[in-house]
Amino acid sequence: GTFSPKEVFKNFFLSFDIEQSNRVALNQLMCGLTLLCGGKKSSKLVFAFGLFDGHDTKEVKNGRKKPSMGREDFVNFFRSFLIVMFSCCNQSLDLSGDAVSQYIADTAHSITKDVMAFQWRTKKLDRVKFENFSEWYNEGGFETAPWLELLDLNKWVLIDRKEQSDSSAKQSNSPTLAATVTEASAQSPYQGFRDLISTPKVGGETSDVGGRNCPPASDVDIFDLDMDDVDAVAMDLMLQQEVTDDSVEQNGNLTYVNPVSTSSPSHSMAQNALKFHLLTNNAHHGYMISIEPSHVNLLKRLVTETGLCQTDASTVCNFILGEAKSCEDSKITKKSFDTAMNNVFSHTTRSVSSTLSKSTQLELSEFLDKLFGAFDWANAGFINALDLACGITVLCGGRKSDKLEHVFEILDEDKDSLLSRQEITRFIRSFLITLTSVSSSFTLLDGNPCGKTESTISTAIETGSEWATSQVFDSMKQKSATACICFDDFGEWYTKGGYQSIPWLELLDLRKWVV
Repeated sequence: GTFSPKEVFKNFFLSFDIEQSNRVALNQLMCGLTLLCGGKKSSKLVFAFGLFDGHDTKEVKNGRKKPSMGREDFVNFFRSFLIVMFSCCNQSLDLSGDAVSQYIADTAHSITKDVMAFQWRTKKLDRVKFENFSEWYNEGGFETAPWLELLDLNKWVLIDRKEQSDSSAKQSNSPTLAATVTEASAQSPYQGFRDLISTPKVGGETSDVGGRNCPPASDVDIFDLDMDDVDAVAMDLMLQQEVTDDSVEQNGNLTYVNPVSTSSPSHSMAQNALKFHLLTNNAHHGYMISIEPSHVNLLKRLVTETGLCQTDASTVCNFILGEAKSCEDSKITKKSFDTAMNNVFSHTTRSVSSTLSKSTQLELSEFLDKLFGAFDWANAGFINALDLACGITVLCGGRKSDKLEHVFEILDEDKDSLLSRQEITRFIRSFLITLTSVSSSFTLLDGNPCGKTESTISTAIETGSEWATSQVFDSMKQKSATACICFDDFGEWYTKGGYQSIPWLELLDLRKWVV
């Protein structure tokens, strides 16, 4: 059956009235109801976080106290969201009140324990500020509480997007990259909600990057918010997984796996390719780029067995740029490239316990040859060390935001904290070169095949980089060829919608598709 609005709100009140006193805590009710409001998930979290500050902190920023929460605050914080989520589920009608309350309480306490343990391990503090909370989320909390993704109503409420699509079409000729998650029937009332809020199985060779039972962890780096940064937005990981069996539900440009399908997700995922859009100004609007599981698995072996995924980007970049110091215009030959890579892996393998097998050494050698060729797009016999240093950060350890900032600094050769339009194009292009070097196929967004020739790849990279750069500068009304932007400008553009233009930038976080 369905709830009437009156029944829904009565259910809310009764659910929050835990002590059956005919009264509810206002901050808990306000927190829970933010789930049903419009707006960005990050803004909702910032607002809700401030509702539970029961501690008179002395830390002040911009004339305001910075809220913090303790253990009991977090229990109420998480429980408030879960109460409203569960109150919206028909499955709750088939469960006793005690069962509902116990499950919600257990989940809230479990996640709180994880947050507080992280805070004590990293800060040795028993109070958590919002930036600490976001750090917990970045470092794996998105796996512990994937249901926080549902604060974005677009991910689970069936909203008619026709008006939005019409409006978007007037503003841009580019395809709209937005996802709507459809409802799935549950195998049992209890299991349906358990699937909704349970920790997804992340990792292995067949992780469901875009699946419904694993809400995308795409907020991970841009979720690095401060309490004053209420305009920052949680990003949708605009990746696509190709699925061919009956266990999927398809909506627009994205494919979602039904978590309660009788088909085995791991079985279907074994055949999946990771896909992402690369938008351009061409008549076909851009490309769909696919990375086959075998390519992802190879990359996983190489970055884990060599220790590259455990090494920060700045260390790797220093080896490459150090080799180029004696070279004219930072150009390095294949011999210098090989020397730089030997230095890199001599360093990174110190962090792994076993030596590389002969087969892995052969795979690594072949991969590096291919990588050099990707950056030597003109077949000149040499590549630019700056471009390589920037691009190889994709394969290094660390958070996406840290990689982006480091690459920005590398390209800021005059150290004025600004990059020109040409340098931003180079910034974006360096990442694309590495990503396309591990791709398996290209298709035009209008559905026509285009093949994966050197010409196609080169055109895709150049036009994609130039289009993305134009989006950055046009959004800031920086039309002049001499205009420059700082890293914060780029970050603001990305968080306020740029993530829809270049969703593939999420792949700088290896945890989302490789490790």
